[in-house]
Amino acid sequence: MRSSRDRALAALAGAAGGSHDPAGLAPVGAGLDHDVYRTGDLVLRVGDPAEVAREAALLRLLAGELPCPVPVPVLVDEVEGVLGHRWLPGEPLLGRPAPRGLAARLGRVLRRLHDVDVAGLAHLGLPDEGDDLSEFAIDLTGPEPLVATVRRTVPEPGPHRVLVHNDLGAEHLLMT
Repeated sequence: MRSSRDRALAALAGAAGGSHDPAGLAPVGAGLDHDVYRTGDLVLRVGDPAEVAREAALLRLLAGELPCPVPVPVLVDEVEGVLGHRWLPGEPLLGRPAPRGLAARLGRVLRRLHDVDVAGLAHLGLPDEGDDLSEFAIDLTGPEPLVATVRRTVPEPGPHRVLVHNDLGAEHLLMT
């Protein structure tokens, strides 16, 4: 299997006619199911080719719905599994103190995300994680008093489904 870097380079070559310098492609980070590279102001997320089109469509939709910057795809290569977007300004919150008012701003973003009509997104084939949040709490790790509180207070399923970020951590909150 080809490396994620080779897949990113192939997507760049196909989209830009080879106008990007391969030496300028620098690793930025990685997740459980993807690698991220940057060249100039372009960010390339290399992951599962089967997920790229759906993720691109969802990001485009959310860019018009959320009161915060959303990475809007400018390159989508379903063969290589590469999604490219412009670099978003800011530094990850991870390891830094939260700025004043962050909770209120984050609450507004999540409220808007949860207000998106999921019924209108059926064509995207979004995953359905199910209603039983206690299953999530079983594998939860962290400080034991906090984990115990979360497990003890798992809410009952709500009356309707909502979109969730599904990986909302300090490393994904960019502060300018």
